[in-house]
Amino acid sequence: MPILKQWRLFYLLVLIMGGITVLSGRADYIDDDKLRWKEFYQEFTPESKANQWFTPFAAENRNDIKTIQVVSVFGSPRKSYLKGHIHTGLDVIPKKKVEKYVYVFPLANGVVCSVHLGHPHKTIVLKHVLPNGQLIYTSYKHLESIYLSQGEQVTRHFKLGRLYTRKEALAQGGNYDHLHLEIRKQFDDYGVASWATLTTDALRQRFYNPLAFMRKKISLVLPKVVIINPRKDKNDLSLVTPIIAALDVKFRCQPVVLHYLEADIEKIKQLSPQTIIIAGQSTPWHLYTAEELTAIFTLLKSTTVPVLGICGGHQLIALAYGAKVGLIKGKHKPAAYKNCFRSEGMIATKIIKPDKILAGLPAKLRVYVSHCEEIKSLPRKFELLIKGRMSKLQMIKHKNKEIYGVQFHPEQRSPENPDGMKILENFIEHHM
Repeated sequence: MPILKQWRLFYLLVLIMGGITVLSGRADYIDDDKLRWKEFYQEFTPESKANQWFTPFAAENRNDIKTIQVVSVFGSPRKSYLKGHIHTGLDVIPKKKVEKYVYVFPLANGVVCSVHLGHPHKTIVLKHVLPNGQLIYTSYKHLESIYLSQGEQVTRHFKLGRLYTRKEALAQGGNYDHLHLEIRKQFDDYGVASWATLTTDALRQRFYNPLAFMRKKISLVLPKVVIINPRKDKNDLSLVTPIIAALDVKFRCQPVVLHYLEADIEKIKQLSPQTIIIAGQSTPWHLYTAEELTAIFTLLKSTTVPVLGICGGHQLIALAYGAKVGLIKGKHKPAAYKNCFRSEGMIATKIIKPDKILAGLPAKLRVYVSHCEEIKSLPRKFELLIKGRMSKLQMIKHKNKEIYGVQFHPEQRSPENPDGMKILENFIEHHM
């Protein structure tokens, strides 16, 4: 027998005895088999960096690693599929179920690049880009349902799918009522290596230990940003959610939402946030009573925490400091904004006084607006920073405090609104 063939035979025997990546005597199993999984993978680029990491289940604080319970550890020998293969993921469940079903959420911002396999191994894979530009992948397996498809950009608030209930798992023939979570350094096998036999060295080359990774990346103590919701309906977060999403894209922080009736001085002291952001509202201001606005007015006049009011929040600041707010056009007192004139869309504005929050911006800006009411006069002790044509008081600032108001919507992330986004980013960066 030629020497080369002898070495090949010897090498194959070593692989078999070592128990790595061999099925029916073939050492190239992954390379041969991966092509049948390629159709489930599509190449997409994450729009935002994964600069903040969370646990994969709903919890009061997804920054707390103690909210998850480990079922089976990373790197342990397995008997399923290929005898003796090594567990490439971490099997986890929530310690406390908060809803009827256990929903699975992304660990960080990313994009869906793969949805594959059938019951009971239905899997969704996300691609992430780290702040240093490195690409990694998180894989979520044993989902009863998957709610997303390839190409969808996700933040931590997206539901990827849900786990099996115990009854559903047993009907599938196994203990599948847990999440098999993988964190992968590469995804060139399109998912095959997630269950093929591997050595410990090969495991470490392709995968991170999910528990160690989360312990390193997830911070229990993050700077808080209180977001005050001025809407009458406490459960209507439609104007709060875009603010949280905008913060998620760039900042490592913990958003805490408070209804305006809950936002008083003592609550803010207890939370000790770095900043306060006030969202918009959908009810004309004359329908709010003086009594229900007392606590928020007192907070705005006494707090030392930096504040940014957005749209209705901008108007709320003005009201707290004695200025008048009314309809842009018309003098009647409507029961709702439905039939009122609305200023909406991209508008031209002009910076008339520089400020650190406006650093890096041109003198003339284009920002997105959507409002029916406006501030009629500049509040006492405030100065005008940005001027508009229709609603003139587009951005104001207290002369002695870090209290800002913007009539436009900087949280609306789009290529058409970069100036607005820059203002929000500057505000957060200067006060973190």
